[in-house]
Amino acid sequence: MCRALAVFAKRMELFRIVSGGKAFALFQNKSIINGENMKSIFVSMIAAAGLVVAGSAMATDMPELAKKSGCTACHTVEKKLVGPAWRDVSKAYNKVGATGTAVDPKVYQTTQKVAAILKEHGKATPEAWLVEKVSKGGKGDWFTTTAMIPNAPRVSQADIKTLVDFVLGLEKK
Repeated sequence: MCRALAVFAKRMELFRIVSGGKAFALFQNKSIINGENMKSIFVSMIAAAGLVVAGSAMATDMPELAKKSGCTACHTVEKKLVGPAWRDVSKAYNKVGATGTAVDPKVYQTTQKVAAILKEHGKATPEAWLVEKVSKGGKGDWFTTTAMIPNAPRVSQADIKTLVDFVLGLEKK
């Protein structure tokens, strides 16, 4: 979670925001604080606080169920780890219509058309296919050699469906 700390140092001469271990100097006020300077300081503080809040609101955290179920060993929401980023999975099934290199050619190794995947496995919807894929595991949709491990019965079907709904909800059509 992003934490922000506003600090006035040396009698209001330097205003800093500390976020994620990094300090950002917004301005330095060497003059005596008067009415105009106080307005400037106040407006800058509000703007900085708004940016911090907006940045944290845009980030999507991994749900507790995913952490508890072991998904975080291979997946993150935003970046490929061992398996594809969940946002990329959502883009593939909701917007792009294909997996892997069709979503990001720099990161993934293969491309499969979503319609072909569903037809091959006899599934009517991406949700039905992904519930099966997460349950049984397998490879080939994103990488040539990396396979997803089977998760059922260790993770219940209801929990798998909840996680698949979360993933597909990241990038709605």
